[in-house]
Amino acid sequence: MIMKANILKLMMAAVLVGFIACPSIAEVHAVPDGPDVVFSAGRKDSAYWGLATRLKKIVGEQGLTVDILESVGSLQNLERLEDPKNPVNLTLAQSDAVHERFQTNPSLESSLTVMESIGLECVFLITRADSGIVNDASLPKGMRIAIPGLESGVSVTYRDLSKLNRSLGGTVPVYMDATTAMKALGTADQGKDRIDGLMFVHRPKERNPEIQLAIDNPERYRFVSFAKMEITAKLPDGQPIYRFVDIPLVRQGMKVVRSLPTVCTDGLLVASSSKINPKQKQLLDRVVNEQWMRIYSKGFQSDQ
Repeated sequence: MIMKANILKLMMAAVLVGFIACPSIAEVHAVPDGPDVVFSAGRKDSAYWGLATRLKKIVGEQGLTVDILESVGSLQNLERLEDPKNPVNLTLAQSDAVHERFQTNPSLESSLTVMESIGLECVFLITRADSGIVNDASLPKGMRIAIPGLESGVSVTYRDLSKLNRSLGGTVPVYMDATTAMKALGTADQGKDRIDGLMFVHRPKERNPEIQLAIDNPERYRFVSFAKMEITAKLPDGQPIYRFVDIPLVRQGMKVVRSLPTVCTDGLLVASSSKINPKQKQLLDRVVNEQWMRIYSKGFQSDQ
């Protein structure tokens, strides 16, 4: 009996050791919590949000789950993407914002992957029609330009172009809400805290409320044109950061009756190489290569 009891104790001890040492069935087959893709996309009323929503549907057909997060712009998107503790692994950002991050931290070139261009993002600088300002050469020193958001791509473009354009470099940025800035711009007597201009970086074929207001009221507002200048900055793949485009503002049938010569950058779809595994990357690549026009064309139907 004593021998049997000892054998039983040994057997129970062996089972206990095995239970502690080996993971449970649930642990063996556990999958990571959360979605496969976390997409930092922009504001919910923007065209970027529409693109992200369309991407979510099409990627879902390939078996990947997607969460979309709202953001204030390119800089916040890239900060989330770069943060190893942040779940964001896919985002949208302006080309100049990506270039700025690479310049600040060259090691990011190996950890961030540009997957696709989503089209041009162009500078719209609005001023009062009676300001006497018609182009970048006539920007007065000390001109106060409203920039909608310190973490937005607009702030990057303003900083970049201010270094390249002497006239713009003499202006003063004022970070504030676009609606408030547009209201102030339409007021003749503003006092010392005046707003002399409002800058956007925006898709050329889209119309946010402020741009549309300026187009519809040429007697009150004017768009400032930008002349071509030598800009050599490029992304690692050789793509230029900026290009110059004559944007149609008003058409009568097929004829352009008003246009705006200005400077543009590209919008980019960017992924984190360290947060997306090879299978997820393969599926995303397939969607981008085979079904991008479904995402691109329908994702930008709403105004940005």
